[in-house]
Amino acid sequence: MSKRNSKSKSNAERLEQLRTRVMIEKEGVGSISSSEFPYHSSNRHQDIDYIKEFIKKFRVKIIRKEQYDMEFDLIGVDTAIANALRRIMIAEVPTMAIEKVYIYNNTSIVQDEVLAHRLDMNTIVFKIEHECTFNPKAREGETDPQKLYIGHNLLSDSLIWIPKGDQEEQYASCPIRPVHNDILIAQMRPGQKIKLEAHCEKGIGKDHAKWSPVATASYRLMPEIILKKEITGDLADKFAACFTKGVVEVENRYGKHCANPDCKQLDYLPIKCQYCKKDFCAEHSKPIEHNCNEAPSGDGERVPICPLCNTPVPVKRGEDPNVRMDQHIANGCRPPAKTTSTKPFNACSFGKCKERVAVRLLCSGCGKNYCIKHRLGPDHMCDKVKIDNKVNNFSSIITSRSSPIKAWVGKMFK
Repeated sequence: MSKRNSKSKSNAERLEQLRTRVMIEKEGVGSISSSEFPYHSSNRHQDIDYIKEFIKKFRVKIIRKEQYDMEFDLIGVDTAIANALRRIMIAEVPTMAIEKVYIYNNTSIVQDEVLAHRLDMNTIVFKIEHECTFNPKAREGETDPQKLYIGHNLLSDSLIWIPKGDQEEQYASCPIRPVHNDILIAQMRPGQKIKLEAHCEKGIGKDHAKWSPVATASYRLMPEIILKKEITGDLADKFAACFTKGVVEVENRYGKHCANPDCKQLDYLPIKCQYCKKDFCAEHSKPIEHNCNEAPSGDGERVPICPLCNTPVPVKRGEDPNVRMDQHIANGCRPPAKTTSTKPFNACSFGKCKERVAVRLLCSGCGKNYCIKHRLGPDHMCDKVKIDNKVNNFSSIITSRSSPIKAWVGKMFK
């Protein structure tokens, strides 16, 4: 590739980056102007169909959706489009709101104009008749307004809908009411009354904020973090702490985090579940501890098999299988059906000792099995050891005799 073509390619990549990214640089923010229209960028051909290109790359991804809140990602659009949607939601969606308020009685401390303005901020209301009185059941010396007075807070749930015409039949399944029932309109004291009638009209937020269907509508740019070099060690944790949790994740090359969502502990010797094949710490390694969905029915545990009698040993929930296996062996487990020994399986062969061991300890002299206490020849009075001792004693006696006799003894017991 020639030097001119290489330079042209780098310029095109730089222009594409400026067109699709808002750059947060050391001195400030750059490339914030919109470029989604013809002839704006020199690297864009004038015959490109921008509408088709927009439809092809535009996507909406819903992150969170609740009754009154919604969060979503707009992918493949310029900031001007996102801001236009924000302004439309605030100013151009028609709603119903109170336009005229007829106040017949207001003895509260809230002026008529302020009261009408606060009502304008609620959607759809027709009538209010409210009075504050003393609570006859209040204790003497009570200072809490909630217990001392009845109806001292005038809330939006005091708005009473008065149907007109066929509205009652039309909205029988969903009566007209304020969007929120706990909005504070005024605070009152005993003897104060409010009686009014309000009429609603249809409008848009561009004319007045009371017709705006949303409290706030905002957008933020999706961050794209590019690391110019690898960050390791403690610097990686410090770098991740500079951002909101979940933006930057530190990769651990040694050890793994516990797959339990409530744990996430870094374990350098993780245990892989035999059913779901996920890695867990020692505390959550058992299927029952991490609620394994792939484990078989029941406790999700395999029943241990006794290595001596080859029978399953039941283990209760929370019980250590090793302790239960030791109890099973100590209490006496049945030998295999084919055995002909008169003693229990793997039992000690010395006298009346009934100690059993999981691994057979055979004497090299007599070839019998013994426990750890009687495993040595002198401990179980092995016959071969007795003969060896007699030979050694007899040889020591003959040693003091003449050499012919010594030679004969050595030849006989060679």
